[in-house]
Amino acid sequence: GLGKIARPHTLGYIGSPYRPRDEHVISSWRRVLGDVKRLEGLITPRIAIGDFIDIFNSLALHHLGAVAFLSAHRGTRLERLTYPMLFSSKEFLGISDKESSEYSSYRVLPRFASLDWILDAYLKLLKSLATRMNRHDRKLAKRLEAISSGQRKHCPLFFTLVAKGNTWELRPIRTKELTDYFLKEFGTARNFGRHFWLSKLIENGASRMLVRFFLGHARRGMEPHGAASGVSVRAACEALAPILASIASECGFPAAGMTPLAAIGTPGQIPFRFPRILPKSENESVAEYIASL
Repeated sequence: GLGKIARPHTLGYIGSPYRPRDEHVISSWRRVLGDVKRLEGLITPRIAIGDFIDIFNSLALHHLGAVAFLSAHRGTRLERLTYPMLFSSKEFLGISDKESSEYSSYRVLPRFASLDWILDAYLKLLKSLATRMNRHDRKLAKRLEAISSGQRKHCPLFFTLVAKGNTWELRPIRTKELTDYFLKEFGTARNFGRHFWLSKLIENGASRMLVRFFLGHARRGMEPHGAASGVSVRAACEALAPILASIASECGFPAAGMTPLAAIGTPGQIPFRFPRILPKSENESVAEYIASL
């Protein structure tokens, strides 16, 4: 009464069935990174501001896609990718891509060379935009400088510029735009990176708790940062960082030789437990907590 015996699937890998093949992910990222290099090569000291903005808009989407992939971001709540969440610490960054609850809240991830490389490149691009904009719209230039230096703590860091009369206005990149980007560049859903990292971490021998720690998965009483997790934030990040760096390098991202990013925080003593439910992004204590790790 059990029916015919079915032959098991031979996918050739373990983990999530929604994970794209390694060769597809690697070839796609190498193509994207090649386009990033091409666009950067078009920037000259005398380039017209309109042409520079066109390049900036394309690079902003490329950089956001890379950050989302390398941090296993869900692609939602992109407005929470702010300066304090990404640059409060030289060793850690904060990700909040889902409504805060007892099952999912802010999570702290380790920095590694590939992620630092992308963030550093985007920050330099923002500062260059502010400098060039000063010749055309000083008010907008001051706003851009404030964003790139962390003075506007709650302003989304990833945006594009759209023409408005004789100047431009900032438009935060939305989930739909990121969804369209990954569909165009990779032929995948926007959260394909989460399935990729789930599988790769398992293949590389990461413990179940470390996988949950990185992806932000949790069950009641087993939150990655909870008292029952059995691992501190720093210990988990130190265990994850070399694995993440190695996997990212396979995809064509740089793995070594990076100068550490400047940060607005300093290392300190780590608390034994991470709060089960952290405050919303409007409360600065989240960034302060990350900076104190």
